[in-house]
Amino acid sequence: MLQTTTTGSLPKPEWLAEPEKLWPAWRVPASLMGLLKDKAVMVGAVTVTPDRVETPEEVAATIASALTYVDAERLLPCTNCGMAPLPYDIALGKLRSLAAGAALARKKR
Repeated sequence: MLQTTTTGSLPKPEWLAEPEKLWPAWRVPASLMGLLKDKAVMVGAVTVTPDRVETPEEVAATIASALTYVDAERLLPCTNCGMAPLPYDIALGKLRSLAAGAALARKKR
């Protein structure tokens, strides 16, 4: 049996796919958000990879990028997937960074 890890909902053997190489191909171009003129848009500002917690500045940068295409009133920063597979302390740290990054983005606006 192969040893697997979980990154988001993607079970994978470590030797088969490295998240830093796999995720960029899955990213939706931010400019597509501009097509959603009358919709609320959820933007994954933190990832569900268990190896690190984003800084509030990284979260704020993701939000700022989205604000190029979506009005602030329609932008809903969130996680990019569920956090069930994460250790509690990592998930909590990511949620704290999400809140702090959103507050930072509001100040810069």
